[in-house]
Amino acid sequence: MKVVIAGGSSQSTPCLLCDDRLAPFSGNLEFWLLGRSTERLNGVKRAAYLLGCRATVHCMTIYDNDLPRALDAADVVLVQARYGGYRAREYDETFPHRYGMCGDEGLGPGGLAAAWRTWPQLSRLLDEILRCCRRANVVLMTAPVSILMRCIRLKYPSLAAAGICELPWTTLRVVCEAVGADLDQVDFDYVGTNHVGWFYRIICGSRDLVAEYASSLDGGGGFPTQSLIQTLGAVPLKYLRLHYCSQTALEDQLAQAPRARVLEELDHRASQRFAANDAEAIRAILSLRPTPWYSNAVAPLIAGWLGASVTQRLFLSMCNQYHETDLMPSDVIEIPCQFVGGKLVRRPNLTKPPAHIRRALHDFMRYERAAASAVVERDSSSLEWAISQHPWLPEPAAAAAIAADVRA
Repeated sequence: MKVVIAGGSSQSTPCLLCDDRLAPFSGNLEFWLLGRSTERLNGVKRAAYLLGCRATVHCMTIYDNDLPRALDAADVVLVQARYGGYRAREYDETFPHRYGMCGDEGLGPGGLAAAWRTWPQLSRLLDEILRCCRRANVVLMTAPVSILMRCIRLKYPSLAAAGICELPWTTLRVVCEAVGADLDQVDFDYVGTNHVGWFYRIICGSRDLVAEYASSLDGGGGFPTQSLIQTLGAVPLKYLRLHYCSQTALEDQLAQAPRARVLEELDHRASQRFAANDAEAIRAILSLRPTPWYSNAVAPLIAGWLGASVTQRLFLSMCNQYHETDLMPSDVIEIPCQFVGGKLVRRPNLTKPPAHIRRALHDFMRYERAAASAVVERDSSSLEWAISQHPWLPEPAAAAAIAADVRA
């Protein structure tokens, strides 16, 4: 299997190349790492080999004229590039503060700014994929996953593309661990878009794990709180703190350094370690930033495609079709899937979400429809309209100024 990784110079990439689930298939795996710096790409490759990777690894910068060779006959293209780098992410995380809104690389105005910046470059990569490996499975991790997946569906409907995120699965695991339930034995209903989702039914036999999990919480300041879960009748993903507890989330953001600045420093330190032939030093630096998106999402997905027995659910952002009948078939939502007989199939919900969750999700869907159209069309008035539809907008008059910052 040929796996191309756009954004392959990420400090975390060695964790995927060395993942235990992929190790049995190393003889049949070929990775091509794409990035902006030959030095950084070679550092990632060297680190992976020092940590025990046995798959074949090639490196190529995006400036090479031989990009078609990297993409030719690829089976999987994993897109994890951060267009604009850490400085752009810091901008996305901070400029919304001027409007009393939380900043984030994937949600709110910050997420829209990331999509606006990313789409022209991502679309050029997708053009090459269409020419060189149109049958490849395109797996998107670049933020904002939901809006960019909508853009892909609008402009490249023939591509087999889906976003992926580990957060729903790890949230479900936290619930099960808290109440002493076997994760493999639970049944659940889940609805959401990337980073905005709710488990509104989790059962194990006759046990209601949503209620049990709420009761297990001590009333501290963590998220979600006991009272919120009881009010919602559901366990929300952690990013919904920006929605339900926006003021305290904003205060926390203002009181600490942007996440992008922390990651940039860690990335610098990792690059220095990768340049040395010291496996223990590399393990130590990688341990400072766990990579559940690989171990709980991307690696199991690739392993399943390679023929491994993968029983866990994988949460993919894809076209709704008729998974949620209250939404448009073309809406991009996060759908739990699993391998059955070697094929990835959707897992249907057994019950409908509560009305208040449906209303909240509809609000986000309305915004994301408008946002994706604006990003693809590159239209300023459409961009301002999309911002006016966002559930977090403090006042309609702010939409024009936010749109200008998104385009900056």
